[in-house]
Amino acid sequence: MKEIIQDKQIIDYGKKMYFYALIGIAGGYTISLIMSLYLPASDIGIYAILGTLGGLTAFLLNNLNSVFAPVISKYHAAGEIEKLGMLFKDTTFVINIVSAPFIVLLILFSHDILSLYGHHVSDYTLALAVLILGSYYNLFVGNSGMLLLMGGWENDEIKIKIGNTIFLILSSLIFISEFGLIAAVWISTVSSFLVNSFHVFFIKKRFGFTPWEKYSLFIFIATIGVIYYFGFRTFPYKYSIFDYIWVGLLVPLAYWLPFYKKIMAIIKTIKENK
Repeated sequence: MKEIIQDKQIIDYGKKMYFYALIGIAGGYTISLIMSLYLPASDIGIYAILGTLGGLTAFLLNNLNSVFAPVISKYHAAGEIEKLGMLFKDTTFVINIVSAPFIVLLILFSHDILSLYGHHVSDYTLALAVLILGSYYNLFVGNSGMLLLMGGWENDEIKIKIGNTIFLILSSLIFISEFGLIAAVWISTVSSFLVNSFHVFFIKKRFGFTPWEKYSLFIFIATIGVIYYFGFRTFPYKYSIFDYIWVGLLVPLAYWLPFYKKIMAIIKTIKENK
C-alpha cells in the first residue's frame, strides 16, 4: 500500500480521473439546473421523460465499456494497435447492430409511448426524435471515450469534457430562457455530436483508425433515414396490437439476420480477449 501511495504516476492519474468525474457531473446537470431557473416544472418533467426514453439504449454501451476497458489496456500495453483497432471496429459494429432496431422501434411508436405519460406529452414526438438523434450518434462512435481514457490519452478526454461543459453552460444560459424546452433538447443533441466528433478526431490522430467499418456506415445511414422520416414528420397512422407484434419482430430481424454470423464471430472474439 505504501508503494502505491508513493507512486507519483498513479497519484497523478487518480487526480485526473477525480477531476474528470467532477467535470462529468457538472456537465450532466447543467441543462436541468438552468431549465429550473427559467422554465416551469412541467417542462422540466417532460424533459426528464424525453431524456429517459432517448437514453434507453445507452445500457448497451455502458455494459460493453466494462468488457472493453481491460482489453484496451491489454492491447495498448503490448503495443498491438492493429488488433486494438480491429476490436474497436467490431465492438462498435455490435453496438450499432444491436441498438439500431430498438431506436427504430422507439421512433415508430414514439407517439403511443409518449401518450402513456399523458395526452399533452404525446405532442413532443419531434423533441424526442431530436434527443434520439443525439443518443444514436453517441452509440454510433462506440467506446471512443473509454478508448482515450484507457489508451493513455486521458488528457484529450478531459479537454473534451471541459469544452463540452463550457458549451452547455453558455448555450443553456443564452437559449433556454428564450426558446424553452426545444432549446434544451437541441443543446443536448448538439453537445452529443460535438463530444463524439472530437472523440473520433482524437482517436484518428492518436491511434490512426476510426470506429467504423463499411457495415457500420450502412446501418447508420439506414437508421438516420428512419429517424428523419418518421421522427421529424407527422404521421396520423394508428397502430393496432397486431402492428406492434409484426413490426416489433420484423425490424430486429431485418437488422440482425443479414449479419448473424458476423455478430456471433465478434462476440466470440470479445470473450476470448477478456
